[in-house]
Amino acid sequence: QYIVRLLSMGLLGSKRWRKLVPTEWSITAVDDQLGKRLRREVKRYPWLNEVRLYSHYAHFNRVTVLLIPGPWMFEVFEAWHKSNLTKIYYDAELPGDVDRYPENVGGAYHALRLPVLESLKAEGRQASAIVVAEVYEGWIPLGVWRFREICRAALRHPPVKFEDLSESLIALEKIVELPVNSILRQSRVLRFHLEQAKLIDFLGSTV
Repeated sequence: QYIVRLLSMGLLGSKRWRKLVPTEWSITAVDDQLGKRLRREVKRYPWLNEVRLYSHYAHFNRVTVLLIPGPWMFEVFEAWHKSNLTKIYYDAELPGDVDRYPENVGGAYHALRLPVLESLKAEGRQASAIVVAEVYEGWIPLGVWRFREICRAALRHPPVKFEDLSESLIALEKIVELPVNSILRQSRVLRFHLEQAKLIDFLGSTV
């Protein structure tokens, strides 16, 4: 928070280029830089050995995190539920992707990635992460930091553990309001893992 305040007040960098910036921009910049540093460390760790599901609700927002054993990958489904309409924003990072700004999810992406990386670093593990961030009617505009703190709270809860990815998706469907079919159709992380599972099954059948 101290670094965020310095950035917002334009107190860092060359005097010639210093200027006031919106607090949300400074929050995103800090979340992004801290996340990139943690990501380099987490990529060196061994894989998680089970599928895990975490979730937490606060301030008319729910954050649900699915961790899958495998290389570091990260994707966010941000769903805004209004009346009978749900609007979905999506961004992801997979191995081989060019590092870029998440134009669809924006600052919420970095706010959600940071606590996932913090949790994995604390455990000394690496995983693929799917995060569903849902915003419900009644929400008050608190800024992207709320996602970071709700995600941290979710990861402090004991997870529900699974040996099978398909079982975790059944459990996920009972927690989130976003139709799981929407996730299945768009998720690059799930596509990667399901294709890997098919490949392993195929290789096993040919031995």
